[in-house]
Amino acid sequence: YVNGVLTSSQNASGNITSNTDVLYIARRSNSDNRSIRGNLDELRISTAAKSADWILTEYNNQNNPSAFY
Repeated sequence: YVNGVLTSSQNASGNITSNTDVLYIARRSNSDNRSIRGNLDELRISTAAKSADWILTEYNNQNNPSAFY
């Protein structure tokens, strides 16, 4: 999502397990040096998927709170 709008997606499968490994955000743990180009201004980890409407609402609320309200 960029500015509350979906720009790319990819399906994933498998289980997320609890462990003590390092958590990598927007990067792989191996040394192939692939990562995102840009900045993350906010990151949230949730146990539930969020809808596109929820993400857009959160963006609008934070982007211009007085106009959103």
